[in-house]
Amino acid sequence: MSTDFYTILHGETKALAVVTKSARLVTLQAAGKKTPFFMVGTYPHFIDVVKLLGTERPVLSLTAPKIYSVTRIAAAHVKTILERQPKGPYMFGGGSVGGLVAYEIAQRLQALGHEVGLLVLFDMPNCDRVPGERVFAFLAATRNALLRMRGHDIPREDVEIAAARRYRPAPYSGKLLLVKRYRGLNWRWQLIEPDFGWSEMVRGGLEVCLVEAAEHVEIFKSESDRVLIAETLQQWFDEVELRRSAGRSSISQPEVAPAAIEHV
Repeated sequence: MSTDFYTILHGETKALAVVTKSARLVTLQAAGKKTPFFMVGTYPHFIDVVKLLGTERPVLSLTAPKIYSVTRIAAAHVKTILERQPKGPYMFGGGSVGGLVAYEIAQRLQALGHEVGLLVLFDMPNCDRVPGERVFAFLAATRNALLRMRGHDIPREDVEIAAARRYRPAPYSGKLLLVKRYRGLNWRWQLIEPDFGWSEMVRGGLEVCLVEAAEHVEIFKSESDRVLIAETLQQWFDEVELRRSAGRSSISQPEVAPAAIEHV
């Protein structure tokens, strides 16, 4: 049976976990009884952010086979999330194509009548707002960098990028936290809106957390960026927990949430 390797935490100690490729969920940090945070996939150095968050809440990685469809993989993740946490509020995020999947998860949970307390996109632009092929060149460069870091060969075609090309995000009625870098963007990327094109899609409000990383795959690498991200996440976590304990909804539910359209 084929396997993957994940860096997880036992208390404050990092450990290497061997996970079968059929696994749907990997526990990065198991301790705590507060609302879990789900991360779509994994990312270099993200475990160091998890370590800074402490042991009051579980942090879990949503895993899946190769992404052939953003909507289909989001549907599978929604099922996994509901099995792990039957009631909201739900908190999750993702980077690169995983960010698009996280966005679609939020849409689907709301459409089912569930409360989304926190949606985080890590350095992921809105594909519909980025001119031409720039976003796909961005995703390809990111994919290649990640594969090199892991010692993998670079394939000529990538199903994740193909899935991103087909995905069309619908307006989102909730709030969004966008973690993005402001350095290392060449002249083409400097033309992108400061909000990476998400403000027009997000009806419940957008907060941008700027990090100093010059490379997309390094947004969790520096200590200062990790601390900033962890502190920002913790503020959102505290707000969700406060509203949860008060018995009030942190996010208004949509009147009618239009389904995202994926062209095939």
